[in-house]
Amino acid sequence: MKKLTAEKCRERIEELEALQERGFLSLNGEQSLQAMQIALPTLEQQSHESVIAEQLEAVRDSLALTPHQSAIISCAIDRINVLTKRSLDVSRELAEQQESQKEVSHDR
Repeated sequence: MKKLTAEKCRERIEELEALQERGFLSLNGEQSLQAMQIALPTLEQQSHESVIAEQLEAVRDSLALTPHQSAIISCAIDRINVLTKRSLDVSRELAEQQESQKEVSHDR
């Protein structure tokens, strides 16, 4: 499965909303739209957190910090990375649920 990014999610939402406005969105499409709308804020947050972690690492590495200061920043970076991973896991679960719903719809 390809990685779902915030950008791809926004594009898919636009496509599905356009179909919905024209009355061409199937039940499966409606479920996909709802899943994408739920996933988008998580994906946006994940992207933002990754950038913050990278910036913190760059700041930490460029300064003459005491070991204690470096440890504090390292802990913050680790925490951001954990939260980002959790967000990614939630996004993957939503995408997997969407795929499962598609399979059930096709079987009917």
